[in-house]
Amino acid sequence: MHRREPDAWNSKYWWKRVGMHPIFPELAERAARLGYVQRGSHWDPLQFVDDVETSRGNNNDHERLLEAVQHEELMLVVLASC
Repeated sequence: MHRREPDAWNSKYWWKRVGMHPIFPELAERAARLGYVQRGSHWDPLQFVDDVETSRGNNNDHERLLEAVQHEELMLVVLASC
C-alpha cells in the first residue's frame, strides 16, 4: 500500500519487517515471464520499490510493466491468504 501512495520509505520499512515472504519465488517467476527481471537470484522487494519510484509518472511501457508485476504480487498475496 505504501509503495502505491507513494511512500517509498515506509514501504521499505515494512518490507524489511516482512523478510523472505513465501510468495517471492513465484512472484519472481511471474515477473520474469512478464519481462521484469531483477538483479540477483532472489526477489528483492526493496529493489522493486526503487524501480517503481524511478518509473513513477513516466507513463511508458516500463511503468506499465511494473504495474503488471504489482498486480501479480497482489494476486499471490490474496491466494496465499486463502
